[in-house]
Amino acid sequence: EALRFVHEAMRLNHGIQILTVEVQILVHESLRLVHETQILVHDIQILVHESLRLVHETQILVHDIQILVHESLRLVHETQILVHETLIFVHESLRLVNGIQILTVEVQRLG
Repeated sequence: EALRFVHEAMRLNHGIQILTVEVQILVHESLRLVHETQILVHDIQILVHESLRLVHETQILVHDIQILVHESLRLVHETQILVHETLIFVHESLRLVNGIQILTVEVQRLG
């Protein structure tokens, strides 16, 4: 009976040792996963920081583009004014050419 008790105790002890090793393996694996998670969190923080930097740069570019569009519209407006003034000048020139032609015909007629 005592021998059977010792045998059972040894069997239980062996089972406890196996469970202890399995727990140690699980703890080790858990610590490895925690470490990998910390690395991933750090990588995500870097990505978030980079994303925010890119957003800021994009905002600066958008602002610069708005300034360029505004300047372009101003130049278009100035060009329209110049075209209008040129048309007035051409019209005036044609009127003067017509007047010169009339005077030339008059001079030839009188001469």
